[in-house]
Amino acid sequence: FVPSGRNGYHEFAAALMQGKMSYPTTIFLDEQMNMLSPVPGYQKPGPFLKIAKYFGEDIHKEKDWNTYNSESK
Repeated sequence: FVPSGRNGYHEFAAALMQGKMSYPTTIFLDEQMNMLSPVPGYQKPGPFLKIAKYFGEDIHKEKDWNTYNSESK
């Protein structure tokens, strides 16, 4: 944790975001802790679950996001 004014930030989050912090941002990592994708902004439950399934079930290894998103509406 790095104190900064009244707030602060976590060094790991800053490293993943390459210093371009935005709140909220969800970062999906693979099993080796490699960043798959940052998802900036608040996501409603339905769209967030779709994104989580895309990365959590390794669909991203088979299909790009646009293909997956258009097929699973």
